[in-house]
Amino acid sequence: MLDDQPRTINRGRLEVVRTYLTDVAGRRVPGAVVELGCYRGAMTAWLRAVLDRPRTTASA
Repeated sequence: MLDDQPRTINRGRLEVVRTYLTDVAGRRVPGAVVELGCYRGAMTAWLRAVLDRPRTTASA
């Protein structure tokens, strides 16, 4: 995905978001995940992919 969207996503941002997203999902915090201010939706697609991963590998 970094190759497809080099101007909208960077590796550092992905790592920070992944850390928080897997923490919230692991604690089963109720509610929705929303991306505000999306440009082309690449981050939203990546968020969905992280959430769809099996729980045993989502935090790896």
